[in-house]
Amino acid sequence: MSSTKLSKKILEESNLRINDGYTYGEAGERFIRINLSCSRALLIEGLERLEKVVKLLNK
Repeated sequence: MSSTKLSKKILEESNLRINDGYTYGEAGERFIRINLSCSRALLIEGLERLEKVVKLLNK
């Protein structure tokens, strides 16, 4: 799955906005970028939501 498609899926399923790796050049295509500039509580919540999406995608 392209990083662009993955970032759209994550947004749809968890309401988390991430940056797809392709934004940073062709070499970043298979990566995503997550901004961690938030409170610890918000970070934990976001990571838990991200984990749920990843588990759904792996089924």
